[in-house]
Amino acid sequence: MMTTLAKLAPSDDTTTIRQLSDNPHSIYRRLRAEAPVLRVRSVGKTMRTKAEDTTYVQDNPEFFPSNDPQTPMEQSFLSHTLMRKDDAANAEMDALFERVIPRQLADPNPTVLLAMVNAEHPIAKSQTLANMKIAVGGGVNEPRDALLTILYGLLTNPDQLAECRENTLWTVVFEERGRWVAPSHVSTRLVTAMTPAMLSAQDVTLRLHQFLPPLAVSKLILKPWTAGVEEAWGECIKIEHYDAMALGGTPPA
Repeated sequence: MMTTLAKLAPSDDTTTIRQLSDNPHSIYRRLRAEAPVLRVRSVGKTMRTKAEDTTYVQDNPEFFPSNDPQTPMEQSFLSHTLMRKDDAANAEMDALFERVIPRQLADPNPTVLLAMVNAEHPIAKSQTLANMKIAVGGGVNEPRDALLTILYGLLTNPDQLAECRENTLWTVVFEERGRWVAPSHVSTRLVTAMTPAMLSAQDVTLRLHQFLPPLAVSKLILKPWTAGVEEAWGECIKIEHYDAMALGGTPPA
């Protein structure tokens, strides 16, 4: 079940960047149980740690685009991450690979792309293209980290290394490494609009403050309009009327 909040997410002033770097999994585990949506001041982000919540964010890029200008990729290389669904870069890369694949098949060479396309039991083309984007976006680092993590795990657990050698469990080892140390801990998104789920989870009161007296304009135009807004959003939005500068101030000249 996706997390809903009656108000703004709670704020955490104690969790540090060092703690998140040294042992993120214990923090994520605690947050999933205590505060699945939490504003963490040290990183300046609101963190979502439940699978249902992160999946919802990923599957709704119209509300949560990934063009965050504060990511390390943006700051270091003046470019954006490829882990996004909402950008023309995906279409451009797909078109490039579509042009390259026939050349690879006509003139075989030892490339990752050809190995996937020309396999005895090839995977779907969409998965091939996704794998290539991952490789371009960080594929040099992730295989290195995966291999070193596997070596560390096996060399510090000789009994498991012996079991793998005896029963040829290397595929299982690789899969278990992915569960043990995930390759991607955090993916940032922007919030560009209030989703229906976000609005329905909280009560919002708006104040309509205007200088005209409560006569024709307010009665015939403003109040019917606000009534329509309140009806469309159910109980979660309420609009209060303040005519004739009732809240104070001076009307415009």
